[in-house]
Amino acid sequence: MKRLIKLLLIVSGVLMGLPLIGQAATQPFPDASVGNYAFGVGSYYNAFAAGKLTINSSPIDTLEGRYAANQIVESTSGVYNDGKVWNKLTNLSPVYVANEVPYDSSDSTLAAQGQNLFAVLNTANKLPDADKVVVNNLRDQADNEWTASEKTQNAVLINHLAAENVGDVQYFKDNVASMEADYQQQTGKSISLDPTKVDASDYFTAAAAQIKSISAYYASFNDDSSVIKNDEVDSVTIDSSLNEDNPEVTVNLKDNYQENFSDTPPIVFLKLSGQPKNVTIHVTGMDTTTSENVASNDTSYTTYKYAPYIFVNWTGITGDSLPFTWGSAYTFTVKDTDGTTITNSQNDDWTNSDGTKATVNQLLSSHILNNFPNAMTASGQYLSADEGSGDHLFTGTIMAPDASLQVANYGSSQYFYGSVISGKDVLIENNMLPARVIASSFDVQHISTDNISDLDPTQQVPKLSNLTLDFKSR
Repeated sequence: MKRLIKLLLIVSGVLMGLPLIGQAATQPFPDASVGNYAFGVGSYYNAFAAGKLTINSSPIDTLEGRYAANQIVESTSGVYNDGKVWNKLTNLSPVYVANEVPYDSSDSTLAAQGQNLFAVLNTANKLPDADKVVVNNLRDQADNEWTASEKTQNAVLINHLAAENVGDVQYFKDNVASMEADYQQQTGKSISLDPTKVDASDYFTAAAAQIKSISAYYASFNDDSSVIKNDEVDSVTIDSSLNEDNPEVTVNLKDNYQENFSDTPPIVFLKLSGQPKNVTIHVTGMDTTTSENVASNDTSYTTYKYAPYIFVNWTGITGDSLPFTWGSAYTFTVKDTDGTTITNSQNDDWTNSDGTKATVNQLLSSHILNNFPNAMTASGQYLSADEGSGDHLFTGTIMAPDASLQVANYGSSQYFYGSVISGKDVLIENNMLPARVIASSFDVQHISTDNISDLDPTQQVPKLSNLTLDFKSR
């Protein structure tokens, strides 16, 4: 009904001759009728890089998830013989989507690192047989260049190659119109995305523009206010300044909000305009029913089903490093509908199927976005959030249009919960565990882009004061 009313409003505006705002100017992601793409083409990836994605497996014991980038390389030689199996969770296939694995590049370093990944994909039992990869340059060579002998030599890799290009992957297909529109808005030039082209770099060029548009769009929600919320949130209280260190905020949910969650989940936008350390967010009146996110037949990981969606705009971060030092905390507490307060130290009710403790940070992480619209990194530099204080680790998906992102190596149990989406490069140097890629991947499936655009304080909806619609029964 809500979408029908919205459609009637738009149609009515056309009938009245009122101007409508172009799609790219109002929402830089596909309309909800296409699918739920709150982060555009990167919405369903655990790491998305519009540039290069580098995997440094040397400190990594477990690598799971779904990854996409213009180029994907592996920086550790010999990893294909280390006995570790990657991407066991075959329900995430295709596990890699890339324009190229540049093993024959004129850049010797890039060629070597591409060769490392080429060998991974071509080594029996390194990836489960059911895992598929989409890599344009390898598929083209397998189809059109390799001799019969080379095809035999590369038979394992060919078995993993999907019979499609980047532009054929559903997430990319769904976002074509938005990416083309965002690119035109960002550059003033047009771009045409053709899935039949062997060189798919245009898709990632357009993806970078889309990431920039989405990041700027979300930041604009807080242009005039440090807090904005929808009607399912009763109030938001700032307990300590959001512009300084130790910011603290309390999100108070309405009674029985969970009854309307599937249509209108609670959403909050917060602006941290300084460079704060030790951020604390309290959520009160929350239904703490959990959802089991299944990783395989015998593993599952827990999240809060009715957690509010919290978009944190870190607008004050303009350099190439986060303001978190070792020991800084991203702290969350929950007060349930009975008034019981739940913190990481008090949370003994939920464990994952692998025996690890499901912290409050993990339970909330799939509903938190950390947007860095102004962060910038130079070539070879990365913005890293993979550190923290005890259980109070950095939490939620990270989006940065102009900063490369690092999933840094701070030990097998020291990692933030969430995905990374960069308009530049991504470096992975830490474990991508099932708890991280399953429970903490942003829950885009249950938040419609309509929910977000309805909250946009700048949207221009045609007014109907001079139009009466008379529906007569027939």
